[in-house]
Amino acid sequence: MEIQKDVFYIEAYDGYIEAKVGNITMRRDCTLLKMEDMLNSDYFFRVNKSCIVNLMKIDSYKKGNIRINEKNILVARRRRKEFELVFYDLLIIMD
Repeated sequence: MEIQKDVFYIEAYDGYIEAKVGNITMRRDCTLLKMEDMLNSDYFFRVNKSCIVNLMKIDSYKKGNIRINEKNILVARRRRKEFELVFYDLLIIMD
């Protein structure tokens, strides 16, 4: 899916998701789990029960707090170690 590279993050709400794509918010009746299965796992990571982030769009990361496009997103404690391994590996590859 070519549009994936433009997605910043996806958040889940009651029965629907919202994807931030550039300066547009797209809404879809879908579960976050279903969306997670459709995304490229090399670039997307589920950081908590209600949010998936595009690793390529992260502006900064510090102590469990991601900053993307002026939005702060918390990484769940149980996901933090795995997230850091994936994120830092990606930074090394891109460097």
